[in-house]
Amino acid sequence: MKKKEREHLKEDPLKIFVKKVLDAVRGFKKELLIGAAIIAGVLVVILAIAVFQYFSAAQENTLYSEGLKIRNATDLKLDDKIAKLKEVESKGGISSANQLLLASLYFEKGDIESAKELMANFRKSNIDVINQQKKLIDADILAASGKVQEGIDILNKMLADSQSEVAKDFLLLKIARFQVKAGQTEAAVSNLNRLAEEFPQSMYSMEAQNLLETLK
Repeated sequence: MKKKEREHLKEDPLKIFVKKVLDAVRGFKKELLIGAAIIAGVLVVILAIAVFQYFSAAQENTLYSEGLKIRNATDLKLDDKIAKLKEVESKGGISSANQLLLASLYFEKGDIESAKELMANFRKSNIDVINQQKKLIDADILAASGKVQEGIDILNKMLADSQSEVAKDFLLLKIARFQVKAGQTEAAVSNLNRLAEEFPQSMYSMEAQNLLETLK
């Protein structure tokens, strides 16, 4: 066996492997540096997005809390609540509920046109349950505007939607109330009976029962 071959066999296999890897790295040094820079850039972008989302969510929560505080204030008159809530910013997250709070105040005041205009310009939220609550207000506005059947249609679609997060027993009671207003007594009784059968432990059971008794 040749001398060089004998010396090669004496070398540590691990050292040989490491040497080959280092040689390969040196050969692709430029490419590796570029790859590392790209990875670092991606990580920076991901971190920036995470930080933005964190502060954005915090701001959304603050705005919504402010709006809710105004809506539930006991020391403010209705008009004062409306004036203050109009000044609170509304974005695309949970703070978009401030528009619903304001619309509910207009509705409570009897200013249906202002509530209608606000809902017409409602900026769709990225939180689905808020968009569903908007539909409830739309139904109320329609019913108050004399378009009760259109309001019923909205509520029935929500009731049939398996993805809806609005409580079914609440929807059944609301639909029944609209049907009473529209003179659809039999349909109202049917929905009230359905509520009692499907949701015997519902928090709306007593209210539904009282309404049912008035219809008999």
